[in-house]
Amino acid sequence: MLVGTARGYARLPSSADPLVKGPHPAWKPFWLMPALLGMIAYAIDTLNILAVPFLLIFVGGYYWAAFAKLSADYQARMAFQRQRKLALEEAQN
Repeated sequence: MLVGTARGYARLPSSADPLVKGPHPAWKPFWLMPALLGMIAYAIDTLNILAVPFLLIFVGGYYWAAFAKLSADYQARMAFQRQRKLALEEAQN
């Protein structure tokens, strides 16, 4: 049990405040690229050739999901900015 808490779990500052902003989680696969490419290189180096197609499918799906999430967020942000701009122009007229 943690000292100074009534429960065994204390919320961390990042999870306690929903307004704490950090890097977008969909950027994570791009930070992991060296490790994922390293796994593929290691599989080739150790002659574990059967693992390479599965790793490529896994890595490709991971990047596809990240790109789709970033694209959807970008489109939502652009739609919000267009609506905001139209509302401001309408308020001025």
